[in-house]
Order: sequence, then structure tokens, then C-alpha cells
Amino acid sequence: MKMNDVRILSKDELTKKLTESRNELRALTFQVAAGQLKTVHKIHEIKILIARINTALRQIAT
Repeated sequence: MKMNDVRILSKDELTKKLTESRNELRALTFQVAAGQLKTVHKIHEIKILIARINTALRQIAT
């Protein structure tokens, strides 16, 4: 999801997406620890998405 896509979401949608992304990151981290996930690129993408959402939420707050 690009930053422009994130910016058009409402605050409620952003907080919901943030919760979903954090849960997905947690699940992927457990999969890596268990040896079930071969590539960790998805973790990197989720972390970037979380950062974008946090940035958008801070911009809305100001």
C-alpha cells in the first residue's frame, strides 16, 4: 500500500488497518521462529506499512 493510498483512509480505517498489520506482523514473526516461513520479505513490507500508517495518523492529529 502506497502512502497516497494510506492518506485517503479515515482515522478509524487507519487504526483498524494498524491493528490488522500488527497482528499480521506478530503471526509472521512466529512463523519465522518456527521455521515455517522461508522468506522474510513480507515482514519488511508490513513494517513499512505500519510506519506509513503511524505517519498518516500523526499528520491527521496535527
